[in-house]
Amino acid sequence: MPEAREKIGVVGAGLMGAEIALVFALAGHEVVLSDRSDELLNAALDRLGRVLDRGIPRGFYKPEEKSLALARIAPTVALDPFAECDFVTEAVFEDESVKAETYRRLDPICQPRCIFASNTSTIPISTLASYVGEVRRPYFIGTHYFSPASRMKLVEIIPAFDTAPETVETALRLCRAADKTPIEVKDVAGFAVNRMFLVFLMEAVRLVEDGVATPEDIDTACKLGLGHPMGPFELMDAVSSKLALQTAEILYEAYGERFRPPRPPETAGARRPCRRPRQARLARQAVLRAPRSVRTAEAFGRVRLSPSFFMRDFLHSEIGDVHGISNLPDDADLAIAAGKLLCEELLEPLQARFGRIAVRSAYRSPAVNRYGNLHYHNCGSNERNAARHIWDRRDAYGFIGAMACIVVPWFADRYAAGAPWQAMAWWIHDHLPYSELQFFPKLAAFNIGWHERPKRRIYSFIAPRGLLTKPGMANHDGAHADHYSGFPGLVTDRTSKE
Repeated sequence: MPEAREKIGVVGAGLMGAEIALVFALAGHEVVLSDRSDELLNAALDRLGRVLDRGIPRGFYKPEEKSLALARIAPTVALDPFAECDFVTEAVFEDESVKAETYRRLDPICQPRCIFASNTSTIPISTLASYVGEVRRPYFIGTHYFSPASRMKLVEIIPAFDTAPETVETALRLCRAADKTPIEVKDVAGFAVNRMFLVFLMEAVRLVEDGVATPEDIDTACKLGLGHPMGPFELMDAVSSKLALQTAEILYEAYGERFRPPRPPETAGARRPCRRPRQARLARQAVLRAPRSVRTAEAFGRVRLSPSFFMRDFLHSEIGDVHGISNLPDDADLAIAAGKLLCEELLEPLQARFGRIAVRSAYRSPAVNRYGNLHYHNCGSNERNAARHIWDRRDAYGFIGAMACIVVPWFADRYAAGAPWQAMAWWIHDHLPYSELQFFPKLAAFNIGWHERPKRRIYSFIAPRGLLTKPGMANHDGAHADHYSGFPGLVTDRTSKE
């Protein structure tokens, strides 16, 4: 008789939560995965499919594991199914109030002995445990995974003040059974890895500030001299320097001078301690929150978003050039995070199938977009373009996104010879996880957008002008191969999964 396995729940289907669900599904557990909408859940499952597709040729997973693991994940927008779970991991937005509300809702639903585990990287576990009833607190623990959770082996296990020893043992056992390496650490600010990492990272930043070496050379030195798989600045690209700064400020408040963040740019030449740590910036050259010098702007432009695309490819603006308005972001980390997803999920697959694509325009700073909107240069309002052309602003619901206007020369030639624009629209619809498409008459250029909550909407300014499809329309679902006969396909596409 097969061994009974705990039923796992994961709340939050973002980049981290979805991969935690995959970890347990690969280990043979039935998993309930929850988020706010079916669209977010479908996007998460599609993303996990691509994680597995990329990992199978590299030997990370066996081909037969894909269908089995995905079949074990049950998506739900309701929390009621968590009543059957034995171990629930919370992986919602890193905000104490959001997590607190999640626990208040889960506590009366779940079984009294169901273990709650938080994936927080900064909030004390005992603080989060205070949002559940006293009966639950012995079954509350921290399980801090590292990104990408599907690949990184380490998990920090953090007991709260009232966590029972049996809860710790269960968390350790489940992690080991899922092929992770757990370590138990005290519930202190920064836990273990972040405390070590921040000391190392801040010294790397100071080396650059002092002109000792460039970020690229420091990354090379750490990889070749210390045997690290990634350098500190490459790692900051992966986890975001905004999160690193947030962690540094928390540790500075907890432990004092040894964790003081590096000087912000405005005080770097003053050779005196920064007296306002909350306004300090980790002044790493490749990603300042707002690059404003030539050197930092050059380094920002060199950030690689995907194998074929760099940030510089997306920064050109005729409005900015003609009217002298900076087209650099206020929040470089957010722009990079959104731009990477646009490139990896949409632009790289397009270029792989159709050959080189040309970027007409993409990122717009809020100042550039505002000027374009006020002076009738075909720019929507800043509110409308947040998480679209303005990559470094979230939309009104807190989601990130990015958009670029591109030309596909392969298709532009066929469009000039009479091919309908709908052919490319339906090909993308059937193959790629886009959010919005907007087609224009010249060269059949089109806006293509990635978004955390994809709209799946296609509009055209080419005759017949108007809406081609959106969810709920009769033509939205199913395949549309008759519209793009002769087009190349993808090795693994959306229609092959359905």
